[in-house]
Amino acid sequence: MTRYTTHSCISWMRYPRTTWVYFVFANGGLPAINTAILYPFVPAPDNVNMEFLGLIDMAGKSIVLAVLAGVSQFVYTRLSMGPRGSVVAAEASFSAEMARTFDLQARYILPVMVAGIAYFIAAAAPLYWLTSNLFMIGQELLSGRRFGGNK
Repeated sequence: MTRYTTHSCISWMRYPRTTWVYFVFANGGLPAINTAILYPFVPAPDNVNMEFLGLIDMAGKSIVLAVLAGVSQFVYTRLSMGPRGSVVAAEASFSAEMARTFDLQARYILPVMVAGIAYFIAAAAPLYWLTSNLFMIGQELLSGRRFGGNK
């Protein structure tokens, strides 16, 4: 637990997984399966369906998943960062101004970037972002950190 509180690398662990999911779907890792690299006891599937719930092709672009990923990122940043504090002009310093700038970028620019990037890549990565954001939103709501619970 000490290592997590001092270094906190857990949030960076989602980026390699997102990259792997992207390359599997973008480079045609599915539905064509190289049976030479399978273990002998693993049967090769005859047909791989590349659609999510029969609605969205995971190898193509999806504006719906891109928008949902951006909206879920916006909601998560609002919940995780808490309410913004107001800065009095007389008390404004360089560090306070830098913190305000970072707060604005994280709240408004990051979700737009997520939605933009999610539109241009295979739909599997935005689906991953959407589900991970939904789980993180649930975690924030259940932990009650921003709603008067224990910190």
